[in-house]
Amino acid sequence: MKKYIILLSIIVVQMPIFAQQYTASVLQNENYILNPKEYLSEIPKEYIQSGILIDRALYKHTLLEVNGYDKVTSVSYAEWASMYRSIEYANLDTNYISNFKTLNTLNRLYYKSQNVHPIAVFDFSFQRIKEEAISNGELIETDNLL
Repeated sequence: MKKYIILLSIIVVQMPIFAQQYTASVLQNENYILNPKEYLSEIPKEYIQSGILIDRALYKHTLLEVNGYDKVTSVSYAEWASMYRSIEYANLDTNYISNFKTLNTLNRLYYKSQNVHPIAVFDFSFQRIKEEAISNGELIETDNLL
């Protein structure tokens, strides 16, 4: 029993450290890392014209690199799935984006019936918190909320 308690303690301590390395967001507050949606809950929805504030999810740098402007390389299925889940989770309107499980099921069914792997293309615009917004006082970061 003691081994399990020690292991859980190590996991709880390491989780914020892992999340800080995982996210490309400029926000690094511990409360943000633990619950991004709650930390950003006071940002008025009318400020998010795209309907997706990507900082509501812990996202990787890869999402910023696959932007349609630069010479974009292909990504693995795992990277694509991670990006899709970030966009899905960051979305304000749950009807706008299909959930990942449904999309994955449709892709598997398509492969079974047609013996073809679908190619997924992102065509989303999203907004993110920028360092300038915090440094110029446009957004104020506190311990509990932004």
